[in-house]
Amino acid sequence: MRRKIKITLLTLLSIVLLFMLLAIGVPYINFTATSADDNPNKKNIIVIAHRGASGLAPENTLASFAKAMEFNVDFIELDVHVSKDDSLIVMHDYDVERTTSGEGDIEDLTYSYIKTLDAGSEFKPEFKGEKVPTLDEVLKLSGGKTKVLIELKWPKKGVYADLVKKVIACIRSNKAESWVVIQSFEVAYLDEMHSLAPDLECQQLVFAPTSLLPMHVTRKAVAGNFTPLPYVTSVNPHHLFITKAWIKRMHKEHKTVYPFTLNTEDKMRKAINLG
Repeated sequence: MRRKIKITLLTLLSIVLLFMLLAIGVPYINFTATSADDNPNKKNIIVIAHRGASGLAPENTLASFAKAMEFNVDFIELDVHVSKDDSLIVMHDYDVERTTSGEGDIEDLTYSYIKTLDAGSEFKPEFKGEKVPTLDEVLKLSGGKTKVLIELKWPKKGVYADLVKKVIACIRSNKAESWVVIQSFEVAYLDEMHSLAPDLECQQLVFAPTSLLPMHVTRKAVAGNFTPLPYVTSVNPHHLFITKAWIKRMHKEHKTVYPFTLNTEDKMRKAINLG
């Protein structure tokens, strides 16, 4: 009896793994096989500088955002966390270790400590001394000359209790309502943002809106097919999971699609040709 149970569980596990491989493999093959030939009908293309011009300067720093603005991009994109002393810290990771000279989780550190860190040397020696910016500093740098796409992040566990309120206050103080857009994988943030500031544009991030399985991936795997939040203007998936059919579905629901992260001309052409 025990042996039969083990075989059954092993079989179920194998089936699940097979479906997972298909869910990842099929989109990868589909995107890879998409033509990268130039599409003369391309239109409505939005250029987003992911973490600034992060190939040319340290990601999520004022140097990176300033460099991106030199190229007249449509958006500079950034990530926001909350420090121990309630400062809005612009950084992708929930800790400072990958991109700075410091250690520790942002939620446990004060900005007076974070601003002493070197956020440039890890990228290139010439950027030694580059600092970790606050959201307020980035919005002042932009000043509306370039739109800002703000991703709301989370700590190691849970969510930041006051992140949404603090971001709204920062946007209001900079009179940036018309040139900022909010995005997140975290639905709770988006719901709160829409409730407290319905005038601010929100977009929804989703990693894998696969149609092969009744599930999708946001911050974690979620049961059920992906349905965009009604109030978001755009759905932004990982580029490997976009298909012509899925994009048409989003367009039919009046959502734009900003896939991430298209860092090569070949991938950009493929995405354009998928619509």
